[in-house]
Order: sequence, then structure tokens, then C-alpha cells
Amino acid sequence: MSVIAVLSVNMVTAIMLLSVFFLSGALADCPNPVGLFITTPKKMEALSGSCLQIPCNFSAKSEQDFKSSRETFGVWIKTDYRFGLNPNNVIFNSSNKVNTYPMNIPGNLSQKNCTTLFSSLITNYTDTYYFRIETKRFRAKAECDPLQITVKDSPPRPRIEISGDLKEKQSVTITCSAFTPCPHSPPKLTWNLQQDSHNQIEENTDGTFTTKIQESITLSDQHDGYNITCSVRYPVNEGKDNKTAEERKTLSVSYAPKNTSVSVSPSGLVSAGSWVNLTCSSRAKPPVSRFTWFKNSKDGPMIVSEGPFYSFNVTDGGVYYCVVTNDLGNQGSSWIYMNSAVNPEFGVFVYVKILGIVMLCSTIIIFEWWLRSRCCNKPVKIQVMSVIAVLSVNMVTANMLLSVFFLSGALADCPQKSNLFITAPKKMEALSGSCLQIPCNFRADPEQDFDSSRETFGVWIKTDSNIWDFPKNVIVNSSKTVNTYPMNITGNLSQKNCTTLFSSLITSYTDTYYFRIMNWPFRATAVCDPLQITVKDSPPSLRIEISGDLKEKQSVTITCSAFTPCPHSPPKLTWNLQQDSHNKIEENTDGTFTTKIQESITLSDQHDGYNITCSVRYPVNEGKDNKTAEERKTLSVSYAPKDTSVSISPSGLVSAGSWVNLTCSSRAKPPVSRFTWFKNSKDGPMIVSEGPFYSFNVTDGGVYYCVAMNDLGNQSSSWIHLNSADVKRETSTMATHLQWGSAVAGIIVVILICTALCVWWFKWKHQTPQQTQSQRGEELSLQMPVSTSEENIHYGEIDFSKRRPEPSSDSVQDSGQQHDSLYAQVKVSEPSNRLTHTADGPEDLYAQVKK
Repeated sequence: MSVIAVLSVNMVTAIMLLSVFFLSGALADCPNPVGLFITTPKKMEALSGSCLQIPCNFSAKSEQDFKSSRETFGVWIKTDYRFGLNPNNVIFNSSNKVNTYPMNIPGNLSQKNCTTLFSSLITNYTDTYYFRIETKRFRAKAECDPLQITVKDSPPRPRIEISGDLKEKQSVTITCSAFTPCPHSPPKLTWNLQQDSHNQIEENTDGTFTTKIQESITLSDQHDGYNITCSVRYPVNEGKDNKTAEERKTLSVSYAPKNTSVSVSPSGLVSAGSWVNLTCSSRAKPPVSRFTWFKNSKDGPMIVSEGPFYSFNVTDGGVYYCVVTNDLGNQGSSWIYMNSAVNPEFGVFVYVKILGIVMLCSTIIIFEWWLRSRCCNKPVKIQVMSVIAVLSVNMVTANMLLSVFFLSGALADCPQKSNLFITAPKKMEALSGSCLQIPCNFRADPEQDFDSSRETFGVWIKTDSNIWDFPKNVIVNSSKTVNTYPMNITGNLSQKNCTTLFSSLITSYTDTYYFRIMNWPFRATAVCDPLQITVKDSPPSLRIEISGDLKEKQSVTITCSAFTPCPHSPPKLTWNLQQDSHNKIEENTDGTFTTKIQESITLSDQHDGYNITCSVRYPVNEGKDNKTAEERKTLSVSYAPKDTSVSISPSGLVSAGSWVNLTCSSRAKPPVSRFTWFKNSKDGPMIVSEGPFYSFNVTDGGVYYCVAMNDLGNQSSSWIHLNSADVKRETSTMATHLQWGSAVAGIIVVILICTALCVWWFKWKHQTPQQTQSQRGEELSLQMPVSTSEENIHYGEIDFSKRRPEPSSDSVQDSGQQHDSLYAQVKVSEPSNRLTHTADGPEDLYAQVKK
């Protein structure tokens, strides 16, 4: 008996230890033993009014339990798989016994395909669903494979993806895709890349479907900033209605420098010895990293400077240009000729200076030598006269030297003598079909030559101011004697206002123009103030300006402005910031006009990436037609972290001692510079880690959260409670089993040993009295007459349902969980050795009754 007791104790101890170490892990995967598993997405989303195709395959835990030859039915259960507690949770049975929800299993169940079509969805169908298989002998449900279905009223937005490097000359494939929960009634995709794009439906690896449209393009600098707009239309309510969604994505294309040009300041003619400033500009992405200036020489191009600006003193002519470089390439500007075009009399003026200085010096030397040779022996009076003569010569010499040094500079600014000067822009641009108002004021030199009381006429001359050699260059005269071009001097000439309206412009009017005044006897042309007019077919580009710091919570003023060459017929500005914005016309300092619209907004993170689109419409041909232009600008708004959240991996229950990975994510600009992990403790939040990831071994519960930070602020995630909800088995199973398992096992072992010893001692102690009592019983039986022994009949209710496999208790047909009860007549006699025949447990009793 001792040996048997010890072996029993060892077996019990081993079983308990195995349970402590392995049961918690098994329960973490699935708390209940199951006989059915399905392969389907864990979560699915659907659109109300449409349908949802659920890809599904199943397998039995014991393959021999499921026979494909038997008639098989599929059952869907909602909310709680324990439908015995609530039979209404059974919402579909392919045997047609239950069809509460509009579901249909088109999959072949005999081939273990449980694919299901869920039709006419409404948001109330959002729930957790479980699948069950029923055959004649096999019934099981996949309670460890729940399916979460979420039905939404609004469709999901399509997704735009670009494969390839976004650089000019690179070929990329742009794909717009939309999730297709109902392939029988798929969505329709359209976009602005191509009309009538072919929609193709593709099956994903998990059995779901996606609708796609694709387009391959070769990128150029013109694609930078281009907005791709993709729209999706989902048919609902059996095609009677539609639900739409839209997605936008702006291309950011890198390209080598473009439109490289050089501007010269001052733009007019300059005198020798003056400084000239050259500015190199270019359009590139990434921005230009290097500017290099070259001058052509006999030995080829020679580097003269680096940087976007180059200033030098004009001493001789030359050909200059700049080359700009970024990571993707380089481009050279057009050549700038610094010769006769800059100062046509430069060489002549230098020679005049040199010759004048030589002649003056020679004259002084000769005159003084002659004067000294004749007057050295003369009386004092004559010597005084000689000194006066020498001083006079010196004064004349000084005046001539000043004339030599400064006259050439004046001539360099304007090589011709001019008695008329006008104040007007040096260059003006205009739009063909429209008009141009030229702001103009003049002054005479000298002022007294112009008499405002006399009749005054204004004249405009094109190309060359020399009207004596080219009389046809006179294109308009306010005296009406000439009116070749549609020009009208609207200014009051008597008040020296020569403002002119140039109408019905065409591109051939692009030229240089000179103004002339006729105020008899004063007549003069402003030869030193030419006006360059350029007439273009396309309207000038708009300008979008933002005043203020582009940070969230900052108020900024956004202005869209358009040059207004013709204020009598101004352009109309519109944009997407505000409908019917007020257009206001402002006069610039040079007399030209600008049309503007403005809007003040307080920035938020939602404005980041927002595309401001401003359009202008110029009326042309007396308002019969319009010419339009558009400008786009993308806001780049900085903001503190937003939408800070924590994700957990693994997402299900984990056993004690397992590793848990927490990931902190946030949306911020500039990007998050620091992630800090906190754990709540009795003393307050305690820093446990830094960085976007935090991994730790689960030993106890706790409340965790992360804080994301950038230069503009910080934001905390919601709290993650790692307690009984998440580490139920970690804290209870590991801690309790490991701490108390040994103690309980030890107590049980001691009790069993003591019990075994007591039983053995009791039997040994009472062995002799029992033998005596049995002898007396035999003697008494000999004295009594032979009769039928009395039998006691007991009726007991035996529940056989506890001995059956579990699936039978969960049958849909027996959802009430009725128990089969068998009443058996059991004859119980009382032999002397009844202790040895007592049933060891319910199993033995079950066997005796079965006999």
C-alpha cells in the first residue's frame, strides 16, 4: 500500500507541474478546446447598402471526424459562440432552418470551403461572428477564429501609390486602388491622369479583392506639384444609388536646373569704371547647390567667380554667362555681351580722356617754360602779371580736367544730348487682345523751355528715336496727324502727365518706344528713357504670397496677386480658399496696377499639404473672350505631434514570461525628435524607456503610455492597461502557480501519505476483531433458515450527457441542452467485503450500471 500511495502522489505531482507550466500557454492561444478551425481575415470592413464576400476555408481538428461524403451544413453565430445561452445568436444555417441575416454560403462545404456572401448590409450588422459546421456525426464551431465585421456608411478612400524614383526622365507606374468588399458589384475608379481607365479586379492573398487602375508616365519638371485626383464610386442598394470617395496626392519630382538666366543691374547703359551687378537665377529641385560664372576668352571659358551674384568694374567688354548645378545636373545661361550693347562709346571716351590729359599737361609745361623765359628779367609789375597769367592757366587746366573726367560719364549714361526726360517703367509686359496703360510723367531740361500755357502734343516713336531718318517710326501723334497704332494719351500734357493707353494689342507690337513733346518752340525726344514693351499671347503667372510663420495656431495672410496691365479691364481672381473673394486693385509705386485677393486663416495641422489654387481670368477682345492662368502653392505647416497612439504586439493574450512589444506612433512636422515611455506607479509617472519601440518581459501588470515630442510641443498617447484584461494569465497563472503550486502540491502529498499510513495502520489494527466477527456471522447464518436475502432497491438519475462528446450538447437542433436521463434498478447487497467492491468513482459506477 505504501508503494502504491507513493506512486499515486508522484503522478499527481507530475500532472500538476505540467499543468502549471504548459496550461497557461495553451489557454493564452485559445481558452477552450476546439474541434474546428477556419482560415479567414480577422477583421473585415464593408459598406452599408452593399455586400461583403467573406473568404473562408475550414479544417477539423481531427480530420477523420469530418467526412465530406456526409451532408454538411454551415452555421454563422453572432456576438457569442455560446448560443445555448442565447439561441437568437444563430443568424444563419444553410439547412434553411435559420436565416435571420441575409447570408448565403456559395462555397462547397464538402470541399471545406465556407466562403459566404453577406448581402444588403446595414450598420447594425457590425459584430463579431463565429462559424460552425454540422454533419450527422460531427458538430463543432471555430470559437478560436472570430471574424470582426464592421459596416460603415461612408466608403473607404482609395489609395494612390507610385512605384519608382520621382526624378525627371524616370518612368514610374502610378496605381490607384480601392478595397472591394463585394466583387459581385465592384466599385468604379476614375482619375485625372487618363480618361476611361481600365478597372481591373485582383484577388489578394487573404482571399479579399481590390480594384485598381494604373498608368505609366515619364516624369519631367512639369509634373512637379501636379495633383493626382482619384475618385471611387461604389454602387449600393442594388445599383440604385452610389457612394463616392476621393483621394489626392501631389507629385514631388526632382529635376536638374531649368530656365537659367542672368539679369544685369543697372539695366541701362553704364559709364566706364562703373560697377555692374550680374544675378544668376534658375529653377531646380533640389535647389541649386553651385553657381559658377564664366567669361569667354581666347583660350576658352574662364571661371571668374562663384555664387549667385557677380559684381565687377567695367573696364572692357566681354561675354559672360553662368552655369548652375544641383545633384541631378547643370544648365548654362544665355551669353551676356558686355560690349557696345552696354557702352558703345566706351573706347572713344577712354581715348578722349588720355588725349585730353596729355594735351593739357603739354600745354601747361610749354606755356610755363615760355612765360618764365620771357619774364624772368622783367620788372616786378611784369612778374605780378606773369603770376596772374599762370593762375589763370591753372584754373582753366583744372576745369578741363574735370570736364575730361566727368563728361564721359554723363555721355555714358546717355550718349546723346537730351532735353526731355520721362518717368516710366523701363520694361512692361502686356497681353495680346487686351490693353496696356503706360504710367508716364515728363520734365524738360531746362524747365523754362516748356510752357504749359502753349498747345502741347505728345508723340510716340518706335524702334529708333531718329525720326528724321525714319519718319515712319512715328506711330502716334496727339495732334491726330498720325495714329498708326491704337494709342491714346489720356494724361494732361500741360501738367506734364503723358500717361498713355495702348489698346487692342498684338504680339507684333513688341518693340522699344520713345516719347516726344512738341510745345512750340520747344520740341524734344526722351532719347535716354526708352520703354521696352513686350506683348505675349499667354497671361503672366500669378503670385501667391504668405505673410507669417507657417506654424499651427499662427494667423497668416495669404495673398494672390495678378499684374494688371489694363486697369480699365482688370482680371478676375478666384481661388479655393474662399468663394466670391473680393478683388481689389492697388496702384504700385511705379504707377502700374495689381489685382489682389486676400484671406487670413489660423493654421492647423490639417492645413499641411493643402494645395492653394489661384486662377485668373483676363478679358480680351473687348470682353468677348478670356485668357486664363493658374498658380498652385502647397502649404507646409509645422505642428506639434498629433494622433499619438500605441500598438501592442502580439495583440492577443500572452503567457507569463513572454515578451511584449509596444510601438509608439505619431504624426508631427518636423518629425518626432523624442519618444518617451512612462509607467504609472504609486509615486507618479516613471520613465521606463526612450525611443519609438519598447519591449519588455511580462511579469506583472501596469499602465503604460508614451509621449511624442518635437520642436513645437508634445502629445501623450492613451493609457495602455496591461492588467487582467491583457495579462490575465501572466499575472494569475505564472505568479499564482509558481508561488502556490509547490505549496499546494506539498500539502497534497503530505495528506495522501498520512491518509495511506492511517488506512494501513487501521487495517492492521483491526484485522483480528474482523476475523472473529466473520466467524460469528457464519455461525449465525447456520442457525437461520434458508431464505432469499433481502435486497434494497435504489433509483438514481444518471446523466449520460456528461459522458458524451461536447459537440452534441451544442447542437443547434438541441439548443435547449436537454439531458437524456436513464432510471436503472440497482440491487445493492451488503456483503462483508463491500469496501473492496465499492466503486472507485463515477466511471466505475457507470460501468456497473451498463452491465
